[in-house]
This record gives sequence, structure tokens and C-alpha cells, in this order.
Amino acid sequence: MNTVMNKENEQTLIKIVRVLSSDRVEQLIDFARFLEAQILQ
Repeated sequence: MNTVMNKENEQTLIKIVRVLSSDRVEQLIDFARFLEAQILQ
């Protein structure tokens, strides 16, 4: 993935996280860690 797409995806995630409750942010972080673990196996 190129740098421009990374930056766009990062900004999209930031916008989403800013409107979520803290519980939902925790769920999102857990899911991101789950995905990360899958690619690191």
C-alpha cells in the first residue's frame, strides 16, 4: 500500500474513532489487534 493510501486510511480511522464511545474504541482496538495477530502468524 502506498503512503498516500496509508495517510487516507489513517485519517478515516481517526474520524471514526473521534465519534465513538470509549467502549466502542476499545472494541475497535481489540479487533485491530486481532487482525494484526492474524498477519503476524
